[in-house]
Amino acid sequence: MKGLRDIFSLIEAEALHSEPTITAGAGNDGVEVDGLSIDRFGGAVTAGEERLSDRGGSAAVVVNYKTTLASDKTLIIACQIQDSPNDSDWTDQGDPLTDTITDPTTGATYRGAMAFRIPDFHLLSRYIRGQFTATLSAATVDTCVYGACLVVGNIQEL
Repeated sequence: MKGLRDIFSLIEAEALHSEPTITAGAGNDGVEVDGLSIDRFGGAVTAGEERLSDRGGSAAVVVNYKTTLASDKTLIIACQIQDSPNDSDWTDQGDPLTDTITDPTTGATYRGAMAFRIPDFHLLSRYIRGQFTATLSAATVDTCVYGACLVVGNIQEL
């Protein structure tokens, strides 16, 4: 039996995005927004510490949200992963990652999280970011607030 492990010694998290309230039918509903740029090779300078690139075997984007939906309405959150060699010329990597929250009842407020696996994280260029789009199906009233972080783990240790 392996000894107990501390999850925090196996992962690292970086902020990717924080969005103010999105309102159905408003100017920010369904609009793609660039997330923060993360330097995979930056970071640790103290001996013994690791950089994101040192842990780069496995990664996910975790989106935390709060949304108020009317009956039979939806919230779709999409994340397009991009990479760049120089922090200015960005290339889409794969298709956007999406998840949908649907209200099957008479309308309610939902809180939750969704996780998107980033395939081949270790092959991405030095800089990475997500482009985020939150789309509400209602014409008005429904709202959403969300934020995202990147979680990177060392695949050999996990």
